[in-house]
Amino acid sequence: MRLHCIELPVPSLDEAGRWLESVLHFLPVDDGRLYVCGNFRLRLVTAEGDAPSRAPDKIVGLEHIALETPDAGALLRALLSKGLELEHDRGVPFFNPKVFGTGTKYFNLIAPFGTKFEFCQRLDKDYPSDSSEILGLEHIGLSAHDFAASFRELSAYGFRPQFAPVENDTPHGRVQCVVFNGPAPIELYCFEGAQTFPEADPTRAPRLVFRANAEASLKERNGACIRCEAAPKYDIVALGEALIDFVPGGQQESGKVSYLGAPGGAPSNVLAAASHLNMQTAFIGKVGNDVFGRLIRSTMERNGICTDGLLRSETEPTTLAFVSLDERGDRSFSFYRQHSADCMLRSAELPLTLLEQAGIFHFGSVSMTAEPVRSATLEAVRHARSKGAAIAFDPNLRLPLWPDTDSAYHAICEGLRYADLVKLSEEELEFLTKAADHTAGMRELLERYDIRMLVVTLGADGCLCLCRNGVFLRQHTIQVTALDTTGSGDAFWGTFLSELLLCDCCDRIPAPQVLQHILGVSCVAGSLTATAFGAVPAMPTASALHAGMLRLLER
Repeated sequence: MRLHCIELPVPSLDEAGRWLESVLHFLPVDDGRLYVCGNFRLRLVTAEGDAPSRAPDKIVGLEHIALETPDAGALLRALLSKGLELEHDRGVPFFNPKVFGTGTKYFNLIAPFGTKFEFCQRLDKDYPSDSSEILGLEHIGLSAHDFAASFRELSAYGFRPQFAPVENDTPHGRVQCVVFNGPAPIELYCFEGAQTFPEADPTRAPRLVFRANAEASLKERNGACIRCEAAPKYDIVALGEALIDFVPGGQQESGKVSYLGAPGGAPSNVLAAASHLNMQTAFIGKVGNDVFGRLIRSTMERNGICTDGLLRSETEPTTLAFVSLDERGDRSFSFYRQHSADCMLRSAELPLTLLEQAGIFHFGSVSMTAEPVRSATLEAVRHARSKGAAIAFDPNLRLPLWPDTDSAYHAICEGLRYADLVKLSEEELEFLTKAADHTAGMRELLERYDIRMLVVTLGADGCLCLCRNGVFLRQHTIQVTALDTTGSGDAFWGTFLSELLLCDCCDRIPAPQVLQHILGVSCVAGSLTATAFGAVPAMPTASALHAGMLRLLER
């Protein structure tokens, strides 16, 4: 289970939206209802409509939304300069050394529509120098009538206490408090005398919306404050090559070569990008029982990717790829992949349960270059599609891996026949259509195949997108100094698929304004990944994407 968004009833959607944009720099995604800030999504709903049912919640409701900032003092001064009335101590943020161990600087702001926003700077964290003013969600503050009963209720949802409950003296009285990890960061507390709190107005009560495994029993848990919606267990499942990318390292001495190795492989890179955005992901593939295979597994697990489908070969080695970079950071590859582990995945080894639990199934053409993995790949695509998954395909053309260009062409065309969502580079589009004009080539592919959305990445020039319903969009990106473009396309695609899921558009074409936002965030992800070496280590966080989107909107 994971937090999808917070539904916030407001008297006026337009006025609340303008305040979120102008004061807190939230980004509007659709028609003024969904707003994004880093890893946090806030959905505005009208206060009069669709009042939540009064289930026997022990939790009173949402007391505050805590957003993280790298510099509470600077943000406080910026908001004060706008004439806003904030809760602080003589112009200095409050300092709380108790609950969060090494302490937190924070201050509060009451929005015109009644919601309390708390801004927190963790004193035990080092923030990057280019952090935006607000990074996203830090935690959600919930107040309770009955602390013990609410503790048990959150535990039943899968939340786990970060520390034992504590009691603190505050300016508002004595309070019991505990912080939970799990589907979302929750601060639960109960003030003395809380039993005298009035019941929350059901038409104004904010509600936390979670997504959970479709097989779980959810409806009886839905209440005034928490709603669980059925969803596949894994947002994205990918199959393909997991390898080690070696990139030139440091100053090269005459007569010697120096390389730095990092886990890579396009499908696993896509999952890493999605996992950085809190998506539930799983990988299917095979590595060798060697130091490289063990590094790949540990890296995936560290990045939140389920490795239940990552098999280990005792007889074949892990694939290695050596990357050469030109003066612009563009790459060329040399592969050591003859009879390596990823080529030897067989249809009989496919974890069918993972394929049946996928919202999106993603694959590429590298796993179609040899048998038996080619047959396994196509069998996985067919099985996932039969179980309702959307099929995402990135050919990721690597001609040195193919016996000839005709073999590559026909295999990619076979993959396109199954695909709902497709990403191509400019070179791949020309390879498939021979069309010099991008638009003409894209229209040709949509005429030949039943593709729902086709995206063509243009490197530093952004991307193009053509949809089955005729919508055609162009999106620019931010300017960066590219050091290594390895993984940039994968970061783009992992972000694109994640944003489709977050905007509830996995099985349909988004409205144009929603799609423009999705393309913008994806372009920013690709650009930011090019500013560091390696693929997975360079994948941006949600807060970095938010800062990049603010730069993009300024452009």
